[in-house]
Amino acid sequence: MNFILHLDTSGNKCYVAISKNGKLLSERISNNEREHAARINSLIENALKEASLLLQNLNAIAVIGGPGSYTGLRIGLATAKGICYALNIPLIMHNKLELLVLHQIENSKKNYTRYAAILPARENEYFVAVTDKNLKPILAPQHIIATDWNAWESDSMCIVGDGVQEVDIDYPIWHSKAALDFKNNNFADLVLATPFYLKEVHTTTKK
Repeated sequence: MNFILHLDTSGNKCYVAISKNGKLLSERISNNEREHAARINSLIENALKEASLLLQNLNAIAVIGGPGSYTGLRIGLATAKGICYALNIPLIMHNKLELLVLHQIENSKKNYTRYAAILPARENEYFVAVTDKNLKPILAPQHIIATDWNAWESDSMCIVGDGVQEVDIDYPIWHSKAALDFKNNNFADLVLATPFYLKEVHTTTKK
């Protein structure tokens, strides 16, 4: 039996959930990106209360490491690391693009040769990942420009996302994936773990 706390602050939504052996026990969601830092701890507290658990009952933390909002990713990972250090439990990190591709593979009714996920980065820039049906990387998660992505698109590719709107992962699939990774000891290095930014921070020079 394992209890896993799930944290996703990669986008507009702050998602907190508790799963038991890959099955959802409770979840809390805040839809205001600006409130992630202020709300995440209360969301965790309420999710634990609904599941009739204490923080000390957790066996691992699963966090979406990116790509996504720089600030959001830092909030999620910092929270996850803090709890892992305090409880001496493992950290599980997942790439949002890979989870989106996994959902397409498991739910597509057609047998494609390639499966891809695409998320918006900046204007005419995307976060993308492409795999075969066995999740073997063809194009590892990365940041590319629109003209480079155009060369990858084809009728034999199943694509989730349009590069314009944010796309949510399938949370039940994430819960199951985290449980499997926990069973197989697929843990992140708690000291070295950093967000999957995939691109440098965009800054402007003061005039």
